[in-house]
Amino acid sequence: MKSTILLSLLLLSTLAVADRTALAPADFAWGIRLHPSGERPLYELSVPLAVYQGVVRSDLGDLSLFNAQGSQVPHALQRLSSQQPAEKQLRQVKLFPLFGPSEATLQLIAMQMSQPAGDGQLTLYTREMKQSQDEVLHGYLLQLWGDDEPPAVEGLILQWAAGERGFVQRLRLEQSNDLSHWSLLTDKAVIADLQHNGEQLQQQRIPLGRRPPRYLRLTPADQSRPVRLSSVQLELGGAQPVIEPESMVIADLQRVAAGDYRFQIPVSLPLSGIEILPQEPNSLARVRLYSRGGPKERWQQRAAGLIYSLQSEGVQMQQSSLALTPVADRYWRLRVDKSGGGFGKTAPRIELHWIPHRLRFAARGDGPFLLAYGSARVQAEQSADLWQGFSAGQQDHLVSRQVGIDVPESLAGEAVLSPPLVGDWKQWLLWGVLILASLLLGWMAWSTARQLARQGGS
Repeated sequence: MKSTILLSLLLLSTLAVADRTALAPADFAWGIRLHPSGERPLYELSVPLAVYQGVVRSDLGDLSLFNAQGSQVPHALQRLSSQQPAEKQLRQVKLFPLFGPSEATLQLIAMQMSQPAGDGQLTLYTREMKQSQDEVLHGYLLQLWGDDEPPAVEGLILQWAAGERGFVQRLRLEQSNDLSHWSLLTDKAVIADLQHNGEQLQQQRIPLGRRPPRYLRLTPADQSRPVRLSSVQLELGGAQPVIEPESMVIADLQRVAAGDYRFQIPVSLPLSGIEILPQEPNSLARVRLYSRGGPKERWQQRAAGLIYSLQSEGVQMQQSSLALTPVADRYWRLRVDKSGGGFGKTAPRIELHWIPHRLRFAARGDGPFLLAYGSARVQAEQSADLWQGFSAGQQDHLVSRQVGIDVPESLAGEAVLSPPLVGDWKQWLLWGVLILASLLLGWMAWSTARQLARQGGS
């Protein structure tokens, strides 16, 4: 009889614990149906904005995946900070000043600097070109690559002589592969070197296409005196993010004082950058950005920099981005240096950028699969191990991003978004069973000891 009672209590305890730890769709507030297409074993997608809006935990600890049978499937979350663009590599390019009489044509000057190569192509002399007394500087000729394959590039980085200061110049870029036939690449490239309130503003980069021509010709677009360059570097293409950043515009920016703005993010997002866009042209100011997790916590500085929006001969020069270490704070503060009038009478526009977590899951069981999220009563096990052990080539073969996503639906609703009440029957059942089992074991031990004592006395 005692053994039967004890076994029953232990079974109830086991069932109570199992009931408490097993996860089911009904443990979550919301869900999104996922429809993989194809026959791959692994699928991945960017975590939708609705998930960030519905979870309780900023680390997405209240998220899980289920198949059509209601069983959990292996899944993993990865934050893409390691997938940001790699550090750019720079390569020096050959730079040739184009000296010649003021009435000379640029093509004639370029041809005089060339000679036939072994493959029939024209290459530039590498000897330094000297300026004669009757010659002027017309511009520069760049040889971006030689006999090797054209590299994948992103831009040019220009360096100018130390005496060149206080200028904004628009450049005309022409391209050629043989120094004979030229075509216009752009006439809106801008370089600049300005001083303002002790701050230096430099615009040295000119973006290029991924496959550059062999030669570039740089001249002022307005026929003014060229800025004297000291060197030019080729910015080679780096690794690109796997997933493009998402964006959100802050609509309720509050101005609490001159140069002091506050805004609140409606959800906890893994922010990677913030853009501050001046609304009045020719604005220039230094800013500092702060954040905090709660309304009573201390402000922490997250970023600082020079923000500007300048117009030069119809060409806009803009620096608006502030890079951030990923942070999920919801309360933000923007401090603008008031010297020089800040951004004027119109508040800047704030644009948030974040890179969503990447969610990968195994297509075990039948679909559709259910992405369940939002619960203050459970914490799902998250892992990043599904990425390990496979080479990049294997992952390309195993993983597919062809996943259809439905609109969010209600599961248990808002009832599970609050912590369980003290009187939760599952907790009372568990604790009651454990207490009863402890009392029974104590009573059995006391009863056995009493019987042994009687037998010894007899």
